[in-house]
This record gives sequence, structure tokens and C-alpha cells, in this order.
Amino acid sequence: MEMLLRSVGKPVPNHAREYAGRKLRKIEKFFHKVGAIEFVYDELRGQHTVEFTVDADGYFVRGSDTDTDLNAAIDRAVDKLETQLKRFRGRIIRYHRSKGNRQMPEGFAEFESAPEQAMEEDPIPRIAERRSLNQKPMTPEEAAFQLDLLGQDFLFFRDATTSSASLIYRRADGNLVLIES
Repeated sequence: MEMLLRSVGKPVPNHAREYAGRKLRKIEKFFHKVGAIEFVYDELRGQHTVEFTVDADGYFVRGSDTDTDLNAAIDRAVDKLETQLKRFRGRIIRYHRSKGNRQMPEGFAEFESAPEQAMEEDPIPRIAERRSLNQKPMTPEEAAFQLDLLGQDFLFFRDATTSSASLIYRRADGNLVLIES
């Protein structure tokens, strides 16, 4: 398992890197291949903030926590990751079983006993509405203007200059963000 370390503020202490590595080993049981794990660490006024982002077979899961004790923050962040992975794994298994496939989906590790309780808690997300876009291509500036005219928080559009699909959305501070594919 590879762990990419990136620190904000202070560098990650060696003992914390080793402790996190030991704790994160239990995540490997959820997938056949766990890729990179990014560890973001910051300390401000005695509060240690840790955040882990796991790339497991192309799925990204994030867990974070803040505590005065660095090891406690790592423990809780890893526990949050594990909870999310159990829930996510249960959803994937239920989805494949609902399609009549009894084998585990590609990339998922077998458990000795499947967590049936976690599998029954969360319903499979369903598509409630389907829309198609038949808009003329527009520049990002035109899309920003259209966003204001519509009074919406986001707009999906085809960029006239690059012909790629793009998304523009309004942040909480009122500024706009453009995402290009």
C-alpha cells in the first residue's frame, strides 16, 4: 500500500506516519487493490487535524477528524473511512445482487461473512429524473451570464471554443468555479 503524504502547515511527524500506516492496513480488506492514500495533517492551537483520502480501485473515499491528541484524531478518521467503505461496499453488493449477479463485483475482496446488516441499511440510489441538454455551445463567460439569468447555482454546458463538456457553479462566497473536462 502506497501512502502519499502532504502536509498543510506542519510536516507530518514520523511517529504519526507510522501509526497511520498501521491503522490503515485494515482498509485493505475491503478491496483487492488499494492505491494511494493521501494523508493531510495540520496543527493549529494544539488541535491536530488529519484527513485521509483513499483511492481504492478508482473509488475515492475521505475521512477526517480533529482532536487535541494526534493518535485519537487518526483513530477516528480511520474509523470514519472504514464505516464509509462498509456502507459503500454493501451498496455495490446489493446493486449487483439485484441484477442477478451472485459473484462479487470486480475489485472487491471477499469477506468471510458479508456484513448483511450494513447492506440492508442504505437503499440503492436511484435516478429520480433524467434530463437532456439541447443548448447551443457557449463560452464560459456566456455560461456565467446565463447562470445569473437563470438564478441557479450551477450550469452544465458545452464550451464553444473547446467543444468539451463543462460545468460552472457558484461557491458560497459568491465567486464562480469552472470545471472543464
